[in-house]
Amino acid sequence: METLLVLIGIVAVVVAIQYIKKGISHGAAKVIYKNTNSKGVDEIHTVLTFAAPSPPESVCRAVDARLALPHEVPTLVGKMHVSESRPDLLRVALGNKLGTEWSGAAAFEPDGAGGTVGTYRVTNWTTHDGVIQSSGITSRMREVREQIAEAVTSQGGTSQTHLVPVGMRK
Repeated sequence: METLLVLIGIVAVVVAIQYIKKGISHGAAKVIYKNTNSKGVDEIHTVLTFAAPSPPESVCRAVDARLALPHEVPTLVGKMHVSESRPDLLRVALGNKLGTEWSGAAAFEPDGAGGTVGTYRVTNWTTHDGVIQSSGITSRMREVREQIAEAVTSQGGTSQTHLVPVGMRK
């Protein structure tokens, strides 16, 4: 009976140590990557809205051409690619067949007068220890948003970005 209690005590101590180490790691990551995480959080909550006089299919094709990303999911090495393409939606992602670091979607709708209205936003992202640790990921999110705005402008359209208020974030 004493042996069983000692064994249970050892297991409890090991489990407690693991939880403490995980908490310290999470806290350290938040401190170390504070600036990067802050920029990443802002980027994933930045929405691009746009309007163009061209039909949705034309604007979608222009955005796809401007991004110039492959339409195949990479097998092993995570790369930017178009993960879904329809006349009314273009979804881009950074990842491979095993997983995705982040993805974003541009939606294109008719405006009722022969033109297009739409939005682009980051729709999915992965954190490590509860934070976005890579400024490279954040800058790639921004570059995609800026390239979509450029493509819309090349179609005679306009775009604007706005940061979703903290109280309205999911």
